[in-house]
Amino acid sequence: MTPIAEFPRMNFGLAGHGELVEWQTHYRLDGEQIASGLAAHVDPIYADLLDVAVAVYVADRICPRRPKGKRDNGSFWRRRLALKLAVRQPAVWNEPETRALLHRLLEWLTDDHWEIEFGAPAQPPAEAPGRLFDERPAQPTQVMLFSGGLDSLLGAVADASEPDGELILVAAGTQTTMRGRQHELASALGDQLPRRVRLIVVPVGLTAAGRGLLADARGEKSQRTRGFVFLSLGAAVACAAGHDELRVHENGPGALNLPLTPGQQGSMNTRAARPETLSMMQELISRLRGVPFQIINPAFWLTKAQMCERSPATTASLLARSVSCDSGFTRRIPGARLCGTCTSCLLRRQALLAGGLPQLDLADLEQMPGDGLAASRTHANPMVLAMLQQAAGIDRATSSPDPWSALVERFPELPSARRALGAPAEDLVELLGRYAEDWRSLPQPLVTDFLPPHDHVSDAQ
Repeated sequence: MTPIAEFPRMNFGLAGHGELVEWQTHYRLDGEQIASGLAAHVDPIYADLLDVAVAVYVADRICPRRPKGKRDNGSFWRRRLALKLAVRQPAVWNEPETRALLHRLLEWLTDDHWEIEFGAPAQPPAEAPGRLFDERPAQPTQVMLFSGGLDSLLGAVADASEPDGELILVAAGTQTTMRGRQHELASALGDQLPRRVRLIVVPVGLTAAGRGLLADARGEKSQRTRGFVFLSLGAAVACAAGHDELRVHENGPGALNLPLTPGQQGSMNTRAARPETLSMMQELISRLRGVPFQIINPAFWLTKAQMCERSPATTASLLARSVSCDSGFTRRIPGARLCGTCTSCLLRRQALLAGGLPQLDLADLEQMPGDGLAASRTHANPMVLAMLQQAAGIDRATSSPDPWSALVERFPELPSARRALGAPAEDLVELLGRYAEDWRSLPQPLVTDFLPPHDHVSDAQ
């Protein structure tokens, strides 16, 4: 039986219920960044949503999956996490179907067992964040999550190309340098494209005292609740703007985030943009607000390369300033800001090359320690090999007599995604087949070794 790490119940704001994990003392969600102006206030239920999201994130950070002293052999993954949480409207959160949905969503995102109890605060809570904007957004308004990565920037370019209304970009700021880049990109979008663009960056994270609660300097590294925080921020901003929709731009293969190896199971691959996540999250927001709310991903049926192909040539310099690397600005290697070996770097390179933007790939290469696609199979980075092996497996499955069955045999979670999408299996087969073809189009010998041209017969795979 897989072991489950157990932790004491954490108390967020309920006096007299044991040790408190306190807002501002141990963690923060900078409401002043939200309360910077709209001619409307943030409803208390959305202020509660933000408190719940950040409390969940803090619990995720300070409770390591692998207990101290245990070997890092993958045997420890699941945890039992119990929280007591003060909210402004406990009756809404304690409604059985709402609580069950929240627990199901969190378990899906993290593979952990969650037990969250809601109560009223012993003292009146801090005021909910007030005005979101200095003035009412121009209509029609669209609200989208914005990370500063390639997919979100491509989505913002598409949305900001509309002639009317306003595009509101919502970002959770967990790293100072990245917040600066997000502001830089949003400003350039507003200068280059016809639509008005507004950026809201909300700093989220642990304080110095909160970091003292961590088991080690970084805390739990997987942080699978980050997606819940980002979606909660986006939904709160959209609702405060009087909008009933949040847009999340993530290419389909990236959103599905299928495992690279059989050893990756469940939430070992992040599920932040999976169709199941967006479906459960929009159901939760709809329950909280009492009227329907939608979270849509306009880019789901596109590959990253197709998103690049559709980008206007005039925005190439803007795309070059986006950052997709998992470590990005946190690296300390002199002269190298991009690692070049993480899945984000590799998928960006594949998309730029297959999408007809090789000049941007060359610019990225100048910031990397080396060319991860130039090595031979014997000397290639393990991540490159894993991604190419996955693409070759997808290619074989989509070329088989029964492609959907072959894909499901290799990726058993695909039927769950199809149900959430309400789409025919053929559409997913076609999407994943295009993803394999994007890889095949790269001319590097290493890629050809795994995905030879269609007129070649090879047993190299």
